[in-house]
Amino acid sequence: MKKMLMIVPEYPFPCKCGMTFRIGDMCRNISDVVELHLFVCGTGKESNSLEGKELFKSISFAPVTASGNWFHETWLKAYRRIAKPLFDNKIYLSEHVLKKLSDMQREYAYDIVMVHTLLLSRALKAFPRHVLRILDPHDIWYQRYLEFLKIGKGPLLLHFRNLEREMELYKNVDLAIAISLWDWEFMTNHGIHPLYVPISFKPNPLPEKIPQGADILYASGNGYANIDAIHFFIKEILPAVKRAVPEVRFMISNACDELKREYSGCEVIKTLPYFEDIREAYQLADLVVVPLRVGSGLKIKVIECFSLGKPVILSSSAAQGISLSNYEQECISSDPVILASEIIKALKQPDYRRKLASSGLGITRDEYNPEKVYGELRKRISN
Repeated sequence: MKKMLMIVPEYPFPCKCGMTFRIGDMCRNISDVVELHLFVCGTGKESNSLEGKELFKSISFAPVTASGNWFHETWLKAYRRIAKPLFDNKIYLSEHVLKKLSDMQREYAYDIVMVHTLLLSRALKAFPRHVLRILDPHDIWYQRYLEFLKIGKGPLLLHFRNLEREMELYKNVDLAIAISLWDWEFMTNHGIHPLYVPISFKPNPLPEKIPQGADILYASGNGYANIDAIHFFIKEILPAVKRAVPEVRFMISNACDELKREYSGCEVIKTLPYFEDIREAYQLADLVVVPLRVGSGLKIKVIECFSLGKPVILSSSAAQGISLSNYEQECISSDPVILASEIIKALKQPDYRRKLASSGLGITRDEYNPEKVYGELRKRISN
């Protein structure tokens, strides 16, 4: 069995966000075909109580450096603001970490190394050329930078502003992974030959809500793109929906403090608490909406919603990169008038909701099952 080192930004379990869900899902689906080792670049310590530790032959954490020092952190922020380094600068992955990885390579003699996210790509320098080098960026980061520019948050991703640098990196690894169909097409158009590996889900439908009502859920109240989508929905879509369906309520799961303050006095809008099991939030909803105006990569929440058998209305941005040829939403658009019309129809017509839910489950079963998602990757790393 080949030895594979996976280098990640943080320990993937429990899966609390899109990044950890992606990494954790992949680990669960390849650990039986390789001897899997994990190197965590974020803070943490080895422990016998780590969830999911049985998947790994070894778990290591990056060496502690001056990064916890206030003066050092202040200097780093100033350097990033003034010098504007790109994603592959050593400021994002230190020489201490590269030395640790080189030492581990000498000790374990890995056959394969997989790096997750673009900011850790410098880690590939620590491995000799005979090691199979795989990069899973989780996104086209230049595209995400452009999307953030649309909502005034571009400076946060300025280190991803160089498209040529990003594409050249994908060309120089042995295998680049595309998480969405959009990413796969983008890479292919730039002369790269990526492997399409999205996220896997198994259909696990919730019971239909009884009694039925007009409760709409947005399943994440954190992150700039989500907050923008919520503001867009409340300002430009919800008023039209409420005129047609006066009893409608809009629920926001795991809302950030900004949203809680902003909508605390609004009867139509309810901010839900954080649920350890997200199924509890979905169970409260008659309909789910994902009215994203910006976004890139794969919208994991959409497939999660499909897998739970919930009807969901998608904007064009939310649908980007997902296999939706068999989805029953009649018109996928980012036009607020069209989105409101789709939502009103779904709230008023139970049969339409059931068609949406059924087709979403079918897409989960046919396009995002573990065998289809990971079959080719398992072959590549085991042969």
